[in-house]
Amino acid sequence: MVAICVNDRAMDNDVDSFLSELRDARGASAATLRAYAEDLRQCADFLREAKLADSWTDVRPPHLRRFLAHLHAKDYARTSIARKLSSLRALYRFLRGSGTAREDPTVGISSPRQRRRLPRFPRRSACATAPSWRRSTPPG
Repeated sequence: MVAICVNDRAMDNDVDSFLSELRDARGASAATLRAYAEDLRQCADFLREAKLADSWTDVRPPHLRRFLAHLHAKDYARTSIARKLSSLRALYRFLRGSGTAREDPTVGISSPRQRRRLPRFPRRSACATAPSWRRSTPPG
């Protein structure tokens, strides 16, 4: 059993309810619950310390953009920032579904673009040593 209580503040009570839903109704693993709890706790702490919001219903898109910019400034990987935004989206789906929140401030906020690597092609020397494949029947 994972302890999912973040602490006793209003935002964290909503997070606790969300994590309970994930655990009980969706069977989320302990690692998943810890990741969601950490992502959401980090956002809630940032919003409170910056005096932007004391509840999830007070959060507006500019507040979340500021949080994401803060993460970027601290050199968080794009994948980590995208995961935190995904956690926030899941929380707001839950809050809207439960009637706690009327609006979702994550709407319209794009995830950071992930870097794509160019495809790697084999060198000619590797092609020369590759096995040749024959068709069992002639074309046509």
